[in-house]
Amino acid sequence: MAILVRGESLSLQAAEPRKAVFAYLNIETINFKSESLERAEIQFLVNKSWLTKNGFAENDVSLLRYSKNWQKLKTERVGSVGDKLTYKAVSSGLSTFAIYAEGKVLAAEEVEKAPEVVTEEEAQSTITKEVEKKEEVKGKIPIAVYLISILLIAVTVVILIAQKMKKEKAS
Repeated sequence: MAILVRGESLSLQAAEPRKAVFAYLNIETINFKSESLERAEIQFLVNKSWLTKNGFAENDVSLLRYSKNWQKLKTERVGSVGDKLTYKAVSSGLSTFAIYAEGKVLAAEEVEKAPEVVTEEEAQSTITKEVEKKEEVKGKIPIAVYLISILLIAVTVVILIAQKMKKEKAS
């Protein structure tokens, strides 16, 4: 059982949320049906500099899930490392997600701006650059933190599926 997480531009099937978007994610299941999930805990990182640049506070960040329309998920900040803030949200399924912020009235010139989107190529480029660095810069997150985050998500999904299967066998 596995999951696939991809940074991407907005899916053609999903209407754009009217928020300041940090990134879009598509989370898919591999080797099992996503309907088997009762609960998925999703952890993600947001750059503090992006929040500052766009005039948002740390608590203005939320995760949206697209399932016929955008649904706001309960999101909480769980920590920070260097210039990154860690958040978690709970979802009842997997699909396209938007990491976004809201909480201020946009100035007229900001309303016309397209939301900042991290495409899969940009995300891969960033990861590649981080891996190529031999010297860790103080205050930066090592690639291990990203890998641990992905591992935590995968472990959470596996545990939830195992619990559901155990309940089904008991019934």
